[in-house]
Amino acid sequence: MQYVKTADSYLLRLDPGEEIVAAITGFANDRRIDSGVVSGLGSVHHAVLGYFDRPGNEYLRRTVEPDCEIVSLLGNIALKDGSPFAHVHVTLGTRDFQALAGHLFEGIVAATCELLVRALPGMVQRRKDAASGLWLLDL
Repeated sequence: MQYVKTADSYLLRLDPGEEIVAAITGFANDRRIDSGVVSGLGSVHHAVLGYFDRPGNEYLRRTVEPDCEIVSLLGNIALKDGSPFAHVHVTLGTRDFQALAGHLFEGIVAATCELLVRALPGMVQRRKDAASGLWLLDL
């Protein structure tokens, strides 16, 4: 990973083979970013996407193995059990120009991944919602 700091943000470049969600989480932990937003683009292979099935209160998962373009990556950073947690969604473009989208559980950088991480002032916590089982922002 390479990065440069701007006024209140960081530009990151992840290298092939790096795992995206872990890289964002580790970066936030190292820089003590307790709340923030993240956006990005690039390419990925072995992406694990999720769709939250409300009736079952669980994520349905789909693994996408071939290289895909990261058309859009959006998310936020908040504290979960005292440590930074990256909540990330992604839209992927396939070789045949189809789009796949969902919660990004994991994704391995293919060629590159370029991210903007903006630290927000203050600290935001997540708490587990009893009804859904999701870790929601505690606002």
